[in-house]
Amino acid sequence: MINRGSVDNNVLADIFHSSVTAWVVLGISLLFTIMAWTISNAYVESRAQDRMQFEVDKAIRAIEKRMEEYEQVLRGGVGLFKATDNVSRSMWKEYVSTLLIDTYWPGIQGVGYSEMIEPQDVQEHIENIQNNGHPNYIISPGGEREIYSSIIYLEPFSGRNLRAFGYDMYSNPVRREAMDRATDTGKPALSGKVTLVQETNKDIQAGFLVYLPLYHSNMPIITLEERRAALRGYVYSPFRVKDLLRGILGGNSSLIGYQIYDGETLNADQLLYDSRDKEDLLQSIGNYVDIRALKLQGRRWTIQFHSHVVLDKQLGSPLPSMVATGGLVVDILLFFIITSIVRHRKNLIQHSRVLTQALDELQINYKRLKRTHQVASIGSWQIDLSTNQLIWSDETYHIFGLSPGAPIDYEKFIELIHPDDRSKLDKAWNDALKGKPYNIEHRIIVNSKVKWVH
Repeated sequence: MINRGSVDNNVLADIFHSSVTAWVVLGISLLFTIMAWTISNAYVESRAQDRMQFEVDKAIRAIEKRMEEYEQVLRGGVGLFKATDNVSRSMWKEYVSTLLIDTYWPGIQGVGYSEMIEPQDVQEHIENIQNNGHPNYIISPGGEREIYSSIIYLEPFSGRNLRAFGYDMYSNPVRREAMDRATDTGKPALSGKVTLVQETNKDIQAGFLVYLPLYHSNMPIITLEERRAALRGYVYSPFRVKDLLRGILGGNSSLIGYQIYDGETLNADQLLYDSRDKEDLLQSIGNYVDIRALKLQGRRWTIQFHSHVVLDKQLGSPLPSMVATGGLVVDILLFFIITSIVRHRKNLIQHSRVLTQALDELQINYKRLKRTHQVASIGSWQIDLSTNQLIWSDETYHIFGLSPGAPIDYEKFIELIHPDDRSKLDKAWNDALKGKPYNIEHRIIVNSKVKWVH
């Protein structure tokens, strides 16, 4: 009878213990290793992006906060003009000096006031300034225009700032766009990229200006037309971008670098500031880049942030490599274990077949020998000297007239010997135990009958 469960188990064993299975398991384990590496790599990358975003957000907040603070400086200047209709040069100087801009407002070039002048009033305006201690004062650039402006106050009134005295900012298209935007909205307006008139031939920097409109206090400013008609001038601040950004962000950070562009694109012509030093410009940008749009006083800046090598090292992690290496080691070991089991099982099956064949042959020979003994009335026996038990073949039991398998020892055997032959057999038995040949003929009693055996 064939056992169906045994057959099924053998089939399953053949399936799971084959070289094909080893390769399938290797493929699956490699797939899991790749998935684990992908997940760990994604985790590390996500953590790195979060850190990069944190550094970028911190820089953006610092810039926004500082520009909001500078806006309050301008509002204070406008407030001074509203408090008294006639703000003198000394009053303006006193106001700016109390701000301690070098201490509390790093990056700001100064705080000034630019007055709007109708063409018919230009000459009178110039004469008034000249008669008040500035005989060399003129409005620059020269030429006829529909409207003029002139920087009449700018503190600190020294150094670079002296070059801006009398400059008509409204004559410059970039500055004029911001000034008009400030007038029309009544809010602070940041200009596009300019080169400040304060610049000399040394350490030239890109610059920009922030304007806050000053209206005549006795005129309405509800509509656009009313605001344009009521315009008196502008309280403004010029900024040198490098000085400003280093005052806000502390210069070239060891973690992130940045390039600031005026406008909505990364246009090299509109580059306001690059945090990299000249010797670093050829170095490649780090692994992480984040581009942000920043709107300040109605003007849009585009800032490209990038990580530095120091931050890349902080953001890196050996986890994906460890997962990949560990996974590959386990995959290969598992593959070799399965293939070893397959080879071992094949060897066991081969040995089993050889043993089965040998046992079959022994069984056949045993049956032949047993049949031969039956035909020739030949029995065989053994004795266990430690227990004195006899081990007889079936034919020996048959010769002695006993049932096969019945327990028998030497004493039981002697009882079956003819009384006249017992001493002779006992002597031959003992001689055999001493190493002499055991070769004797004697009589036995079987069912009250006497038989001769050799």
